Amino acid sequence: MVGAVWMRAAGTGQSDETGMASVPLTIGLIEQLSDEMRTNHPALKAARGRATAAMFQAEGIRKWQDPGFKLGGAVNSGRGPDAREEGDLIYGVEQTLPLFGKLEAVRAVAAADAATESERGELLLQLQRRDLSKVLFELALADRAIVLGREDLKWLETTLEIANARLQAGTATQLDFIRLQNERARRTNQLATEISRRAESLVTLNRLLARPPLTAFSILTLPDIAPALAFTPTLIRYATNSEPRLLVASREVTAAEARIRATRKSKIPDMTVAVQGQQFHGDGGFRQGMVTVGFNLPWLNAGRYRKDLARDQHRHKSALQDRESLALEVVNEIHHRITSIDAARREGLLYRDDILPRSERALAVAMAGWTGSSMEVRDVLETRRMLVEAKSMIARAVAMQWIEMSDLVLCCGLSDLEMLLELGAPETPAITP
Repeated sequence: MVGAVWMRAAGTGQSDETGMASVPLTIGLIEQLSDEMRTNHPALKAARGRATAAMFQAEGIRKWQDPGFKLGGAVNSGRGPDAREEGDLIYGVEQTLPLFGKLEAVRAVAAADAATESERGELLLQLQRRDLSKVLFELALADRAIVLGREDLKWLETTLEIANARLQAGTATQLDFIRLQNERARRTNQLATEISRRAESLVTLNRLLARPPLTAFSILTLPDIAPALAFTPTLIRYATNSEPRLLVASREVTAAEARIRATRKSKIPDMTVAVQGQQFHGDGGFRQGMVTVGFNLPWLNAGRYRKDLARDQHRHKSALQDRESLALEVVNEIHHRITSIDAARREGLLYRDDILPRSERALAVAMAGWTGSSMEVRDVLETRRMLVEAKSMIARAVAMQWIEMSDLVLCCGLSDLEMLLELGAPETPAITP
């Protein structure tokens, strides 16, 4: 079903009058370009680098702190102990013991920060994929506008030839001929504007793909009108579990919890063990050794530790509230996007199935009336504008529908547009006997 929707676009391998290949805009093409963007875009490379650096930082937390070595000497007065008996060369090693899980708590904070940084990189990738998808549909819409403009210009050229022949035969007026010339000039200028808009979209596409700005790209054809989407519980449930911004917020909550645990551990004393020896410099003989155990006294700063803990607890509470607020915002945004998608779909169907056929019939009637001298050329031009507008509105509605769906893919945390069509399909009501 989904594949059929995509492949109803114009046939692969077609070319426009410029000779450039025309290809349908499909999910496969979007995924192919997304892979290229993921590989080449410098912002995504930087995000991967930050995530890797955060991972190395977490893995680099020491399980044991570096031991300390000390070396010194003693000078005794005449009333002091005899250096030949006590020793006057002093050396020792001191080591902080990894007790009470303090270092494990620090490593947990670093690991949580690394996971958050990795999730931020994934969020950036999803944002870039959304932007890439949107600019591709904008480019396809610009290509469709250019095609319609060239078709309209060609029609005007043909009609001008007919008007000129009728003018020579005395069955048309000079005013009709001037009106057609003005219409051709207006359409020529409008076509130039549409070509400029396509060039702008192309520069944006090349920026996302990390290509040179003026790199050419194939003419894209829009897909058909997408199937209807519904505000389904499945879609909401998936979004609240997988939306990239919510995943980042959840990682920030986890990191805040890890910091609370580390702060609680920080007020526990650090235990150290030290080994010390003494020798006499005269003969180098060992005189005595000792082993000591020490610890700091954090109770003197108990109030400061409580403030540190209160700080981290408030940050954790704020992170929870931010995540809750974001979850509400996501659900509201999903409803808004689906409403916009439905409106664009209905508009496209209206113009395609209702307004366009009538406009085609009206143009045929106007042309017949003009050639039969029963209607004026301005009636022909008006009906032609109605026809071109109907075709333009169909293309615009299709593009807007798929652009909104690209936003919805990010909002729901989905992998691609095809998955959105599956999860957002309206549920068929059960038939009761």
